[in-house]
Amino acid sequence: MLSTQVPVRQGPYQRRTARLQAHDIAAEEISQELISRINNVVSWRQIFSKSHVIQESVYADWPQPDFVHHDTKKRITCAYEFKPHDADKQELLKGLGQAIAYRVYFDHSVLIAPEVSEIGFLKAAIRANRMNIGLIGYSATGDLRRMKAGLNLLVSLKPERKRKLLPVDSGPFWAYYRDMSFEEALRLLSYAREACEKESEDIKDDAFKRIFRDITSGQTKTLSGRPRSVKNTRKNRMNYKKNYVALFNHLGLWSQTGELTEGGRSLLDMGMVHGANSWQFKDAFAGILLVNGRHLRLVEAFKECQQNLLASKRDFNREEYAKRVEAILENRGFIKRNPKRGHARVSRLPLTDELSLWSKLGLMKVEGRKYFQDSRGLSFDDTRILHVVAPFIAGGTARA
Repeated sequence: MLSTQVPVRQGPYQRRTARLQAHDIAAEEISQELISRINNVVSWRQIFSKSHVIQESVYADWPQPDFVHHDTKKRITCAYEFKPHDADKQELLKGLGQAIAYRVYFDHSVLIAPEVSEIGFLKAAIRANRMNIGLIGYSATGDLRRMKAGLNLLVSLKPERKRKLLPVDSGPFWAYYRDMSFEEALRLLSYAREACEKESEDIKDDAFKRIFRDITSGQTKTLSGRPRSVKNTRKNRMNYKKNYVALFNHLGLWSQTGELTEGGRSLLDMGMVHGANSWQFKDAFAGILLVNGRHLRLVEAFKECQQNLLASKRDFNREEYAKRVEAILENRGFIKRNPKRGHARVSRLPLTDELSLWSKLGLMKVEGRKYFQDSRGLSFDDTRILHVVAPFIAGGTARA
């Protein structure tokens, strides 16, 4: 692991969680730095397309690379294994083995390692065995700024024919959310536990069938509290399953086979005792969403945009704010680049469903049913955000 004293150059939430998540934060920062270099430096582009690389998350228990890049134009994926500055010989060799294994599931793979004496062996091993694996070195320091500035492309990736890969569940960098209510989340957790107790062959599918039956029979409500009115059609069933199952996957509430994780069981118990709409349940859900679901990174993207606009000391409206936020999300590789963004009129804020969820969780303040205020932007409740992520700081781990 990285030293607990790593001076992570992040926003207020990351500074508080850096001691326990230094490795993950460093990996995310390096991922964004690599996307920036791919977009702006020809020698770093290698096999990738300019402005078409985004970050993705892997939901499976295995493999679990530190981060994944997806070239949406060429439709290729690349898994990265990041080793910290104090990694020993065995860990570096293990990293090479992990990079080799990732190629079973991803088109390409890259090992990122400190430039210590063993780096020459890694470079020679890759070339001697003619492995199409990339190798990136960095200055062996715990300082994140020096790590990013000192990235060195030692072995480049080469184009190759498309291979048949084993399937792996993956999706957006953050936990994709579409109007699941807290009541529905609690029901789905309960149904998953019951399916597991009955030794179901497909826990996720059985649990979803029950929640979808509740949804289409009008037994549940939307996040805003309105009764659901959803027809039982194949299209609706596929859409709801995609959104609900993917959200639980990304939040780490259940395993690859559907058994509830420690975090999933804890959230279920909280809901059973206090109720789905209690602040105890919402606090626990919000913490999981911000940390495991990486919504903390989205919040900071909005805050960065807002700070830049406020620093300009001029008025701004929703359209300008939306374009600025979208540009930041694109540059960080969080969302797919929109070539029409600079020309089309944008009045809708990005991630509107996520904004609605943050509001219901009390993570941001709403004035007169409006999230956005001209020349002020969004109003995040920093005190509450720090409160709900505190258990992750105390617990020492993000993912159950």
